[in-house]
Amino acid sequence: KRVELSLLQHFGCVFLQLRQLTACNSSYSDKTYYLVKERRNWTDAKSHCEQNYTGLTLVHIVNSTVQEFVTQMLQGKIYPNGVWIGLERNMLFPCASWMWTGGPYVNYSEWNSSFPVDPTSQYCGKLVGNGSKWLDSYCSEELPFICQVSLSLNTTSV
Repeated sequence: KRVELSLLQHFGCVFLQLRQLTACNSSYSDKTYYLVKERRNWTDAKSHCEQNYTGLTLVHIVNSTVQEFVTQMLQGKIYPNGVWIGLERNMLFPCASWMWTGGPYVNYSEWNSSFPVDPTSQYCGKLVGNGSKWLDSYCSEELPFICQVSLSLNTTSV
């Protein structure tokens, strides 16, 4: 099962929509988020997003507004080990910077106080504590995950 949530920002307001999407435009920012409860490793979660919907990726939390939205999205749900997000770093370079899937480096962050857990062998990022903080993890861990897509690319119904 997927829960579809939309974040529409317009004139500084945030609107939450829980429904099937129709064409919708926003002059500031618009994304659709899918919470996938099925547990997968990070690579399979990323593939699921990319293969099932045009333009979908694991969620990129690029600012505090998206962070707050995703935290609210997970409120009341119990995922003790967290959920996958689109954070990754290159396995070949253990000291490499964290980046979002597709290339942009992380500028905004909400790392957990225990970050990094293992800077030499954990290359994937997840949300822990009902989505409030980020943590590095083994990519082989199986977790639920969140996909995102721009509304302008969304032509799939759920």
